[in-house]
Amino acid sequence: MPGPISYYLETGPMGLELYEFDAKGGKGAKITNYWEDQEGLHFFTYVKTSHGFELVIPKDYSPSG
Repeated sequence: MPGPISYYLETGPMGLELYEFDAKGGKGAKITNYWEDQEGLHFFTYVKTSHGFELVIPKDYSPSG
């Protein structure tokens, strides 16, 4: 069973990159498939053996820290 999942948003050489990290399992993924609209940033990915999902970061988000 996966542990707590953390997400990190960074600017990489090709644009924004969203990182998903499973602290318990020590595994993660880099998500670079995104678009922006009036709602904010939309990142989309899928798992071959499961389903796709979209994560939206609203335009008015406030980064922590």
